[in-house]
Amino acid sequence: MFPYVLDVCSLPQEPGPCLGYYRMWFYDASDNICKSFVYGGCEGNGNRFEKRTDCEASCIKKSVKVKEPIPVTPPPPRITNEDVCRLPVEPGPCNEAHPRWFYDAQTQNCLPFVFGGCGGNTNRFKSSELCLRFCTGVTATRPDRPIINVPVTTSTAQPTQCPPSNCGEIRCPYGIEESFDTSGCSSCRCSNPCEVHSCPDGSRCAIDVTRTSLEGIRTEPVCRRVNKPGVCPVITGRFSSSAGDCETRCRDDADCRGDHKCCNNGCAMTCIPPENDLFVPATQAEPAHILPGPNITEGRIGEPAELPCNAAGWPKPTVTWWRETTMLPLSSQRYQQQANYALLIRSVVYDDGGEYSCHAHNGIGSGALFKVTLVIDLQPLSPSGGEEGDFNARDSEPGLIPDSVPNLAPKPFDFAPLETRVSLLTDDPTAGAPLQVGCSVKGPSSGMKVTWHHDNELVLESDRKRILSNHTLLITKAEVADSGEYKCSAEYQNSYSTSSISIAVKDAPRDDSCIDNPQFSNCEVIVRNSYCNNKFYGKFCCASCMKAGLLQTPPQA
Repeated sequence: MFPYVLDVCSLPQEPGPCLGYYRMWFYDASDNICKSFVYGGCEGNGNRFEKRTDCEASCIKKSVKVKEPIPVTPPPPRITNEDVCRLPVEPGPCNEAHPRWFYDAQTQNCLPFVFGGCGGNTNRFKSSELCLRFCTGVTATRPDRPIINVPVTTSTAQPTQCPPSNCGEIRCPYGIEESFDTSGCSSCRCSNPCEVHSCPDGSRCAIDVTRTSLEGIRTEPVCRRVNKPGVCPVITGRFSSSAGDCETRCRDDADCRGDHKCCNNGCAMTCIPPENDLFVPATQAEPAHILPGPNITEGRIGEPAELPCNAAGWPKPTVTWWRETTMLPLSSQRYQQQANYALLIRSVVYDDGGEYSCHAHNGIGSGALFKVTLVIDLQPLSPSGGEEGDFNARDSEPGLIPDSVPNLAPKPFDFAPLETRVSLLTDDPTAGAPLQVGCSVKGPSSGMKVTWHHDNELVLESDRKRILSNHTLLITKAEVADSGEYKCSAEYQNSYSTSSISIAVKDAPRDDSCIDNPQFSNCEVIVRNSYCNNKFYGKFCCASCMKAGLLQTPPQA
């Protein structure tokens, strides 16, 4: 007795009881074609293939027909654009989900629908713009076809003859919407759950397909981010068709569930788990650039100081540090360029104060520049001797007994008067450049209260104004409005001292030819990323760069 051989191609579609989401293919014997379906991930039957080509190779029946004489028929009428636009919506027999647009000649508008991936007709467009451009003005009735008004009598009127409805033939992945015209005739179109579902900026509506034991397959519109965190894995080596799917499954990250991203697997766009972007190097060429960071660094004499330079790009940029027109060595007894491109000054001296510039290049574009100012923090020396030294003397050594008991009554506070001296530490104060005003205070090493006033208004610290530990007032980007009288005041118990200086901040030198190019609208970005030293960007955004203090002189033509 021969064993029974099961023909998997004759089995029905079986998604299985599990709730996974795996796009598979099955053979539909009634139509003799392979169609896609959603497999739950467990059980099911053998009429399930991962690829359409496998399904077709296993199950498609190639029928042999006897050749018959071909009848001579007149050529079909020429199809015009209007004929295409009057075609009814046709999603096709397959079950994929491709958003498309069709022209509705009744309403003379383009409407969305979901295309199944095969079959259908030519009234199908990838965007509403293409649809309107192709079909605008087309009406439901041909203009050359006369319209005959037939009077209707209530006594002998025949019932309305409706054309055959498409509701029994249309196949839609997300349900069917039925509508009726004024004559009571019905027509159907595919339901699009995303049609009335709005999403916030940066996200897009996608359709979630779930399967429950009570409701079966259920569709739900959800909002997913178009660009999810993480990066696509790097494709190494040559792609093998047996290693992955060669069918496009997504357009962007919103088509992917969970944290999966829409990535190229070497053969097609598909949803795969991302890699952490903190550890994956860039694989596409990217010009060298420097990320924003603090442009003021404090340093103390005799201690190390580090100036930041957050350079990035691919290939990795080459970074050099400059002091005015002198390039600093990568490594020496005084300097060391760190692995993160920061400049380490091993032991700060007074002359190290001033402006430094970090230059980054990687052969793509014109490079990037970042300026940082090192401010020397001068700590006042502790006083020695005098009344304060006697008052704070250490306890007597053990075992020594004084000849007489000292007078333990506290001495009155009798400090020398406080002294303050204000000096301008910045040569030629100019709008857009840093401004430093020093305040040297002589008095006790602690407990003093030092304040700054500008035109009798108390100076409060902010992003633009800082008071350093040595009482220096630092304005990171001076403005003409910063001109006026600056007064430094020191107060300690009953002692008080103040000193002032008048400062005039001049406007940055202007040139009639130094203007922002009206055709270049990204000057704010150029200033924010410190690209003004590039001769092209500096020329296009001359006025903005000069106002921001990133250019000392207009670039040469």
